[in-house]
Formats: sequence, structure tokens, C-alpha cells
Amino acid sequence: MKLMLKILIVFWMVMGAFAQCDSQENKPVSLQARQEFTLITYNIYRDYFTRNDPASPLSWGKRKEGMISLLEAYKPDILCMQEDDWIQGEDIRQALNFNKVGVSRYTASEEVTEKSKLGDYMGIYYNPKRFRVLDKGYFFFSETPDIPSKSWDADATSLCNWTKMEDLNRKITFYIFNTHLDYIGAQTRMHSVQILKERIPNIVKDSPIILTGDMNDSENSAPLQYLKTFLKDSYKESVQAPAGPYGTFNDFKPDYDLAKYKFDYILVGGKVSVLNYKVIDEKRNGNFPSDHLPVFCNLKL
Repeated sequence: MKLMLKILIVFWMVMGAFAQCDSQENKPVSLQARQEFTLITYNIYRDYFTRNDPASPLSWGKRKEGMISLLEAYKPDILCMQEDDWIQGEDIRQALNFNKVGVSRYTASEEVTEKSKLGDYMGIYYNPKRFRVLDKGYFFFSETPDIPSKSWDADATSLCNWTKMEDLNRKITFYIFNTHLDYIGAQTRMHSVQILKERIPNIVKDSPIILTGDMNDSENSAPLQYLKTFLKDSYKESVQAPAGPYGTFNDFKPDYDLAKYKFDYILVGGKVSVLNYKVIDEKRNGNFPSDHLPVFCNLKL
């Protein structure tokens, strides 16, 4: 009888443990969590720069593991990247189980070809369990914005990829624009933000807007001040005090002055609330995974 009683006690303890685990796994996600989502913008430093020098500490093969580790730690729902050569984007997309929107700036096409693999994408990567794409497009910063081209004093061909997304949790639609403004040409940067102001309202109408990118300019510069005539800087809009350093550039130097240069931005328009903002200055194996720092926001539509 005692043996049978012990068996019954053990049985009910095991069943209770299973029930508790099941209740935790099936615990409803809070309404607040369903309304919020996280986004990172990140210039990841092109594989192109060290493609012929795989032994370089700056090569993608040497940095990939650390960068993926950092992104997995922060678990963004949407990741907007700049300088994402095809192989880099694929490695990260597969690691995060994400989908991707965006054309190569060399080909203006999502088709994967040998030529497209040579160029970076300014891709928008997203969790397909949370979002779906309703529309997408692109434009270049030039006098012929519908084809790969450059104008004015531009050093390189620059474009903006955009997508209209639906939040599957709430059935709300919004737009994301992701770009990388020219590094050299001050005239080109100014023309580029004018094109953004011209194009975005025509595409978006009254929907919420998120513009991400490496703008290659300070927040007090003329191009950024112009952008702020119709969009707001998430750094200034965050409900919680911004976390991390002010700057977003590190030059691959562990002891770099991180207050010096703010080049990377998440700008918002319409009904977008910025709950928190952080510049992530974490290293992996003592080094930064890129010469820029990722910018993280928790957003609510």
C-alpha cells in the first residue's frame, strides 16, 4: 500500500510539472507586447572591402560570428542594413530566419545574379511570423531615380529601398524606407533628402513611416535638418532616456571616442511611438563587429 501511494505521489508530481510547462509555453502574449516591435538599423561594413583578403580581421569571415551573436542577443523584429553585400545578408537572414525586401544597387533587381552579388542592398529584413509585405519599391538618388545612376558630386550610386508592411498582430499597415546617403558628396546628400521628402509622402499618404539609414552626416547638418521638417528623430522622441553612446561610428577601434560622430538614424512619422532608443556599443571577442554601431528602437504603432 505504501509503495502504491509513493507511485501515485510521483505520478501526480510529474503530471503537475508537465502542466506547468505547458501553461508557460501557451501563456498568452500580453497586449502591450503584441502592440510593440523592435527595429535595428545597422551599417555592417561591406564584404567587398576585404573580399580578396580573407585573413584580414575586418573580413566578413572574421566578423560574421560576432555580428550574428549580437543580433541574436537583441532579437529585432525588423533589421534594416546598409553595406549588406549579398553573402552577408544571406548569412544574417538565414541565422535569424528572416525574409528580405530590397534590390541591389548595382542591378535594381531582387534577382540574384553574379552582378547583383557584387553590390550591397540596403535590405530590409523582417520576421515573417510577425509581418508580411504588401508592396515594395525603390528609387535612386540621382537625376534619373528609376535606374541605377548617380549625379551631382556623388562618389557612388545610392538608393532607397522601401516596403509597405502589415503587422500581423494588429492588422496595421506602415512603411519602412532604408537608405545610405553618399559618403563624399555634400550636394548629393542634400539632393537625396529632397528626393526623400518628395517621394515619401506620395508613396505613404497617411500611414506611419519609419526611415532608417546611414546618413553620413551629423544631426545638425543641413540634410538632417531638412529631413526633420517632415520626420522626427527617434533619439529625441524616445519615451525613455536614450541608452548607449551618442555617436554611432567606431572606425573599428575599441577605444574610439563614441561621442564623436552620429551618422545612423531611425526617423519616424505619423502614428509611431518610440518607447526606447539605444546605440549598442557591445563588442564581441574584444572588437566591434562593424565600423558602425547598431541603433535599436522599441516602437509602437
